[in-house]
Amino acid sequence: MSNAGVTSPSPLVSAVMPFLNAERFIKESIESILAQTYSNWELVLVDDGSTDPSTRIALNYVEKYPGRISYVEHDGHANRGISASRNLGARHSKGNYIAFLDADDLWLPHKLQNQVAILESQPRAAMLYGRTLYWSSWTGRAEDLKRDFIPDHGIAGEALYDPPALLLALYPLGQATAPSMSNLMLRRELLEKTGGFEEGFPGMFEDQAFLVKAYLNGSVFVSNEQWDMYRQHLDSCCSAATQNGREHTIRLAFLHWFGSYLTEKEIHDPAIESAHQKALQAGAARGDIHYENWVFRVAGSSEARLVVREDQPETLRIVIDRDDNSQSYDIQLNRPNYKVKVNQGYRVVFRARADRPRHVSYGVALAHAPWDGLGLYRRPELTPEWQSFDEEFIASADEDNARVHFDLGGSDISVELASVNLLSADGMPASATVQFGALRRVTPLSEMWGYDRGLPVDRYYIENFLRRQAGDIRGRVMEIQENAYTRRFGANRVTRSDVLDIVAGNPQATMIADLTNAPQIPSNSFDCIVLTQTLQHIYEVQAAIHTLYRILKPGGALLVTVPCISKTKDQVSDWYWLFTTALAKRLFEEAFAEPDITIEHFGNVLSATSFLYGISAGELTHQELDYAEKGYEVTICVRAVKGGTP
Repeated sequence: MSNAGVTSPSPLVSAVMPFLNAERFIKESIESILAQTYSNWELVLVDDGSTDPSTRIALNYVEKYPGRISYVEHDGHANRGISASRNLGARHSKGNYIAFLDADDLWLPHKLQNQVAILESQPRAAMLYGRTLYWSSWTGRAEDLKRDFIPDHGIAGEALYDPPALLLALYPLGQATAPSMSNLMLRRELLEKTGGFEEGFPGMFEDQAFLVKAYLNGSVFVSNEQWDMYRQHLDSCCSAATQNGREHTIRLAFLHWFGSYLTEKEIHDPAIESAHQKALQAGAARGDIHYENWVFRVAGSSEARLVVREDQPETLRIVIDRDDNSQSYDIQLNRPNYKVKVNQGYRVVFRARADRPRHVSYGVALAHAPWDGLGLYRRPELTPEWQSFDEEFIASADEDNARVHFDLGGSDISVELASVNLLSADGMPASATVQFGALRRVTPLSEMWGYDRGLPVDRYYIENFLRRQAGDIRGRVMEIQENAYTRRFGANRVTRSDVLDIVAGNPQATMIADLTNAPQIPSNSFDCIVLTQTLQHIYEVQAAIHTLYRILKPGGALLVTVPCISKTKDQVSDWYWLFTTALAKRLFEEAFAEPDITIEHFGNVLSATSFLYGISAGELTHQELDYAEKGYEVTICVRAVKGGTP
């Protein structure tokens, strides 16, 4: 029975529904509000510039239920995005409690009644949410009914969480499931305290931008009840972002915004900063991510993260935020560097589980082109309970760089793996630890600097240098060709990130210029310049260094890395130089004052020869890598500061 005819001069609950060209579903969504068992509510319909009949549909409901349903729009019937529309609806609402419903989702009839009762009984709770049905069966197709599911919270329900517990526990900084915006209810005071929705996020991650502020500013009650139905369809804003490939870019923009928000609000919490940094590094990464002896690969338009708990380093959790359902190996975890002999027996052993039942594939294969299998490929079903696997096989070829791999695409259900190893028939690890005999060869083990075996030796030195100098990566920062290191090590200290390329066509580039002659770049522009492995490609290197000095702000830092011992085979024709510490000192003293220059060298005979062979950093110990021996430098790192007061 509808309660739509019951009116109140001061409704306790305001429902806000933004809509844009929602003709297909808006009637059903409005009717789910009219069917509520709780009566003291109002509905504010916010038109975000619709050009289809949904505007007329909304106005018809206003005419039918005056005083109960109202209509607002942006000036000039403009399209401002869902954040601005929710803010507009909230400003025109009257209730002490505010709930949001997207114009393609549904509320269950008892939603408002139950939520009001909880907020009345939990005076400390500024907001609450419950569980959501991810609803595919609205199509009426039998195959879609199988796709309906209600995700677990991932945290204890029927509990009140004080700040900042949910910020650390829930996606996007944690692993647990974030609430649906159509599910939650909040007190008006929380909306006012947080400043509402961030209008810089008009259609995706707008929910997360609001929620992280809410987690920091109020206690939240988490219920185990289900209250809404989240319609899954290709016209939703999330699906649209997925299809046009913008989701990854928007997620990174959100993480950078959040870093700026923490700075603006002067929030200095080590746990929050650590969680933000980890999320930023994972979100910035595409392609291969290296962790210890593992290589984590995310390709296509899939979104996944590798999560490692400090207290359980042998357990890897692969959180799959979105799977593009194209290839199972688009989300892949590899452990390379095993040695196998043809026709000998081996065993792959590991433990695994998944959040919900799903299949995964695993096997043993080459860790380099042509990526062929070596005698094992299986596709078991995982369950939420830990299972132990011990699979025997006979190696089909000799190989010094075999890999155990897990293909995790084809599902958005997250997986955990533990205690993975490849054992020989006698139970000993089949580790391909390099012996002298394996190096008696005239070709390298890897033609890719060791990327196919793990993290290259020179990248170990480069990243350690930038990690130590991370405090310099602040303010306006320039990097060459991409800004991966700016994002990774600059975090929320960076206010503007520029990318320089010498030729047009790089979609990440914000500036096109030749460092040897770049009058178009204003002087005194950058607080920091990150220049890794670039100067060897510039013939007029002295002119480039003078340009770098000119465009730095006074007090700004130039962070440079250059190669000393390196493979140059198959490199582009503009690799001109390999450097020494003496040369680096002379070059930089021509532009910078001597006291403002710090030069470090990294490498020794073992790490240098390992780098030339293509042996990865993970195959050496930290002590072996960190021992610095003059005359065998792999990498030189320079920190040069422009004299003057910033």
